[in-house]
Amino acid sequence: MARRREPHGGFTLVEVLIVIAIIGLLAGLLLPSLLGAKLQARVAATQATLQALRGALEQYQSRFGDYPPSSLAAFRVGMPNDTNLGIESATACLATTVGGRPFIEGFREELFANADKDRVSGNPTKWFFGDNQLREIVDDWNNPIVYFHFRDYAKPAPFSKYTLGGPTPQVCSPSKSSATATFHNPYKYQLWSAGPDSKNQNGDGDDIVGW
Repeated sequence: MARRREPHGGFTLVEVLIVIAIIGLLAGLLLPSLLGAKLQARVAATQATLQALRGALEQYQSRFGDYPPSSLAAFRVGMPNDTNLGIESATACLATTVGGRPFIEGFREELFANADKDRVSGNPTKWFFGDNQLREIVDDWNNPIVYFHFRDYAKPAPFSKYTLGGPTPQVCSPSKSSATATFHNPYKYQLWSAGPDSKNQNGDGDDIVGW
């Protein structure tokens, strides 16, 4: 009498292919959600940076009676280039130890960068940094935050170049409100991030604004 063959306990090729197809389908459905959540987290982190920066700028104005200028040239400093001037000036001013503790001493270290690798002679604002690099405060994509003092809204050209998304500078200009036809934050400052695409749109598009 012939012995009956016992069925194998493993999966058939068809079953394996079905499982692979299901896993691929689930991954395709979940991946956009995961990427979207990560993007939103980076946007939220940059919004928090802008909020903290606004608070520091207001404290600076309370101590010194004005906001940081759009360039350290206002301190009679010879600038090594014409890139990232506004945020370099704001960072240097907010790092000052004159009259009290620095306004940004609690900022996370990863928020400071030197995108254009420049340095300045001396220490014009008596900052707490340990060298003479001209640092910028950056967003979550490691791009410098754009900063303009309100006095330079109408003639921003000397302060308009920023290294965003690469070494080639992009030209930035202060933004006007479509509702009032005047500049946002007309008697203070403007600051914004170029956002996830690292392309400046002067506060429009996916830029993240601080006003």
